[in-house]
Amino acid sequence: MKKDKKFRSISNMRECILFLRQENMTYRDLIASIPQPILIHQKKKILYANKLALDTLGVKSLEDIICRSVFDFISADYNQVLIDRINEVYDDGDLDWHEIEIDRADGDKALVELACQITNISGDEVIITVFKDITERKEIENSIKENKERFQSLFEYNPDSVFASDSDGNLPQLTLLHKS
Repeated sequence: MKKDKKFRSISNMRECILFLRQENMTYRDLIASIPQPILIHQKKKILYANKLALDTLGVKSLEDIICRSVFDFISADYNQVLIDRINEVYDDGDLDWHEIEIDRADGDKALVELACQITNISGDEVIITVFKDITERKEIENSIKENKERFQSLFEYNPDSVFASDSDGNLPQLTLLHKS
């Protein structure tokens, strides 16, 4: 009977190990499927990145960044910003969205917005960083701002009256613009 109990114990242990391996793969698959770049790091060393994070960082495979410092991908001007943010995460447990510039492995720069949260994986504290590339959005915002300033300067520095019309040349009453 003792042998049977020992056999069940070993059998249960094997089942548990198989279950945990499967769970590990499930969690990894889950993180890989999230449509947002995700980086998991501990003590500034990268432990895992999903495909979107690899793409954003300009690397081809996880092996290209595993165990590298997160600072290898941060523009020098933003190193202190990231240090402050990581300290905030350890103090508060999570961090709201912040902008930071990264140096991609392919030599390009990108502006990303990131948020971090501390969590435990297998009993170890790690930081999960979710980020998104906002370079294009920022370029569009800057372009809109420049166009607005340029358009506004047409009215401020133009001594003549200015009118706006639709594409047929009609002058709607509310769009008549005049500098006083």
